[in-house]
Amino acid sequence: MLSSPQVGHPLYDLVAGEDNQLTPGHISLYLERSKVLIAGDALRAERGTLNGPNPSMTLEMCTAIQSIRMLADLEIDTIVCYHGGVVSEDVNGQLRRVTQEASADRD
Repeated sequence: MLSSPQVGHPLYDLVAGEDNQLTPGHISLYLERSKVLIAGDALRAERGTLNGPNPSMTLEMCTAIQSIRMLADLEIDTIVCYHGGVVSEDVNGQLRRVTQEASADRD
């Protein structure tokens, strides 16, 4: 699960969280002032549409969903995904949708 976010140096305005349940060494980075989430493997994008993590590449899907819920609590304008690029349209709404869909798939 995403560890408690760690605030970086105040000049860099960076919050980092580690999530090894997705892929070993995975981290997500949040730039608070610019409201940019660098999601790494936590999320995927396809033509500007946000999707959850790839189930075949996720070690612990239940824990990954918990991490996504933590990300959904952030105020985000842009998400940069390692797989698929940038999402900038209705980012918070898309993140809520992904969280709901992932949770429903696990029920």
